Formats: sequence, C-alpha cells, structure tokens
Amino acid sequence: MACCLIAAFLVAQAMAMLRRWAVFWGLMPVPEGEVADTVFTRIAAFLRRPRVRMAILALLVVELAGVGTWLYRDHAPHIAQLADIGWSRLHGQHVVYADMCGVNGEQSVRLVIDADGSRHRSISG
Repeated sequence: MACCLIAAFLVAQAMAMLRRWAVFWGLMPVPEGEVADTVFTRIAAFLRRPRVRMAILALLVVELAGVGTWLYRDHAPHIAQLADIGWSRLHGQHVVYADMCGVNGEQSVRLVIDADGSRHRSISG
C-alpha cells in the first residue's frame, strides 16, 4: 500500500514538472491567476535593454549584408533568369532557360516562345 502511495506521489511530481516545463516553453497557456516564468518573459526582459537591442540590430545588418553578397555573387544569374521569365510572362511570352556543358564550357540557352508560337533562341556563354 505504501508503495502505491509513493508511486502516485512520484507520478504527480513528474506530471507537475512536465506541466511547468510546458508552461515555460509556451506549449501550454499560463493558468489564470498564476504568474509563471516563461521563455517569452525572459526574452522580453532581455530585449528591453538598449545595448542588447543595438547589438542584435548590428548583427542583423551584418547577416543581411552577408546573405545579400552571397546571393549576388553566387546566384545572380539564376535570379536574373527568374526575373526575365516573370517579366516575359507578363508580356505574353514563354521563356525557358537551359544550361549546357559544351566545348566552350558552360553555356546558357534562352528560348523564347511568343504568343503566336514563333520561337527565338539566344546562347550566352
């Protein structure tokens, strides 16, 4: 009989611990009338400090500049092709790009299909 009471007490303690963790991580709402410490209250208190906000802003600017540079350097042709496809679609043309490896290295073929079905091809490489 005492073992059952101890087991029930341990299970109740484990469930209370899980409930507190769920409230802390925001997985469960805070019960009414209870003031609970959550991850969101800690982050809000941390972000109220002006030096922290300025540091996060500086890191965000550096990260966006790095991502922008990486996109421009490594993916500019692809982004330009997507923009060309969208712009041509607005003007009633269907544009298809194909990348090929040839004797002269990698080449990009741009095929334009007009609304009347005529096709135009240009090769850049």
